[in-house]
Amino acid sequence: MIDGQAYTFGVSGKLWRNGLVMYDHQTETLWSGVTGEALRGKLQGKQLEILAAQPKVRWDEWKKTYPESKVLTLYGFQDLDEDNYADYHFGPMTGVVPVTHRDDRLHPKAKVMAIRIGEQARAYPLALFNQETKLLTDRVADQALVVYRDNVSEASAVFGRSVDGQELNFKAGNTWTTLEDMTTGSTWNIVTGKAIAGPLKGKTLERVPHYEIYWFGFADFFPQATLFGENAKN
Repeated sequence: MIDGQAYTFGVSGKLWRNGLVMYDHQTETLWSGVTGEALRGKLQGKQLEILAAQPKVRWDEWKKTYPESKVLTLYGFQDLDEDNYADYHFGPMTGVVPVTHRDDRLHPKAKVMAIRIGEQARAYPLALFNQETKLLTDRVADQALVVYRDNVSEASAVFGRSVDGQELNFKAGNTWTTLEDMTTGSTWNIVTGKAIAGPLKGKTLERVPHYEIYWFGFADFFPQATLFGENAKN
């Protein structure tokens, strides 16, 4: 929705800073798939709302949480075990066009979880996460956050960690789908963001949009980005 009007979108076949460029069918304006910004056309300068997607989870866990879910497909059942981009993911190539802003703080192909709140952007290298460290506590643009990733399931999520004005401190739960806040002893589901047990049962954490992206791409879009723990000012 833009100014109260619904638009439909397609893939333009173009790239901007190695990121997908969409177009809307109504005005043929070109839009960045990374920032949601209208780049060229009648709606240039307009901004799409960036929504926080649900974390990537196994299908069985999703169906357990949302049993009425349907799968959107154009071609019926497909075997998606084979990665058509494996050569790119594991090779040295960084995009199709040269980057505008090269940042050597990380290897260009280092994968990061990344967020943008207002004008502040921050990246969390996936290398920080392991079986002992599944979550990080942070503060960006004065918003208290918990950043979660389970490397086995590859589930990831970012939440605001304030509920009813109270900041919560978290630790990983007993399963990869749960977090426990040490402040109240409540247990939270990362798929729904809801407390499923404890004093805050029924409350919901605010989900924060995030990317999983190569460092060279994120740094090219957001050259002012800070790295977690790198003398970052909140």
